[in-house]
Amino acid sequence: MARAGNLSRAAKALNYSQPAISARMARLERSLGMPLIERHSRGVSLTAAGEIVAEHARRMIELEDAIKDRLSYLSARRSRLLPVSAGYIAGTYYLPCSVWTFEQGNRGVHIRLTVTTPLEVIHSVIDGRSEIGVCEGGVESDGVLSVEVIGNEPVWLVTAPSYGQRCHPGSKADVSLSRLNLLALDYGSGLRELTEGYLAGSGRNLGIAQTWKMTSLEGLKAALVGGLGMAFLPRCAVIKEIHERKLTQVALPDGCFDLPVSLVYRQDHELSAEAVRFLEFLKRPCAACNL
Repeated sequence: MARAGNLSRAAKALNYSQPAISARMARLERSLGMPLIERHSRGVSLTAAGEIVAEHARRMIELEDAIKDRLSYLSARRSRLLPVSAGYIAGTYYLPCSVWTFEQGNRGVHIRLTVTTPLEVIHSVIDGRSEIGVCEGGVESDGVLSVEVIGNEPVWLVTAPSYGQRCHPGSKADVSLSRLNLLALDYGSGLRELTEGYLAGSGRNLGIAQTWKMTSLEGLKAALVGGLGMAFLPRCAVIKEIHERKLTQVALPDGCFDLPVSLVYRQDHELSAEAVRFLEFLKRPCAACNL
């Protein structure tokens, strides 16, 4: 009635007769002990008391709608929740797009994604906190875990263009890491262990260089853009900065190496139907947006 400004229009909007609306209003006024509307030739208007009642009524309606929305959302989450853990690189660059696409095609399924170290991903799967783990780097099957490699991401040696001039970027000349700052993620990242294996196998020694250990991939990239050194990083993590010419790839005579991305789950655990569908989805070609 406050919006309509007329008893007839209010009755029509509510699908009631005008006498029924008038009777309801009269009962409400009697219960509150004061008039809520004033009748005049142009229709009706709210009294001061009516304005107060109308304002609180609007809030009550909005609150009821909000309660219904929150309860509906909570019910959907609780009904089919799939806990998944992932390493920093997989969880940041591979899975967000895949999770969104999977949830769009499987309404009612909510994936709770936890991003942590690859070692913690394995522990999370073993102790049952996660049904599925997605790890970057080498993961060995120990009889408890099933491990399936679903992709390999090229790892590039990258640096800022100004810093890269010391390395003769684009040439096939060997890079002397002993004269340059090499930035690397701290141990436990998966990528660092593979980087050390590559350098050892190619005759380059990570320990010879001045090495800065970083715990954050984004922090490491910021240091690179600032011209503080060079680093081995997966293509998916630096492709944007390379396109923006904030970073450049340094060519090595024997190329670089690949970073495997693996699915991990317990062999002795019966997976939920949602987990089985998500596993099959991730195994499809190009299911993960960056693989």
